[in-house]
Amino acid sequence: MRAADRVLDGYCILVVEDNFFIAEDVCDSLHQAGAEIVGPVGNIDEALQLARKTQNLDCAVLDLNLHGETVEEIARVLHDRSVGFFFITGYETGGISEAFSGVPRLIKPFNGEALITMVRQQSRIGARQAN
Repeated sequence: MRAADRVLDGYCILVVEDNFFIAEDVCDSLHQAGAEIVGPVGNIDEALQLARKTQNLDCAVLDLNLHGETVEEIARVLHDRSVGFFFITGYETGGISEAFSGVPRLIKPFNGEALITMVRQQSRIGARQAN
């Protein structure tokens, strides 16, 4: 990968996904773009701990459903910390409360370019660069 392709250099991204293969693809795409990856994690408790304690998080990629549980509590923690996030899911609608219904979704399957674009749109670094 060329240095110019490393558009996520300096980004710290939390990846929450319970499917090993999807998590691997997400992490590979983010890593190739230069991001530092936190995770991936596939359970609520570990994801909550990382969401609360990881310093300098710029964005989080959240699978909407982890083993039948919603990631809404993780989303609340990230929102309270002003960390950008979005959902990855196989569902166009549903699965989350009204409070987070406006959060962007990346519908599975997706490609690395769409993932990187969404990270840049939702990240704190992107917000700082826009100001």
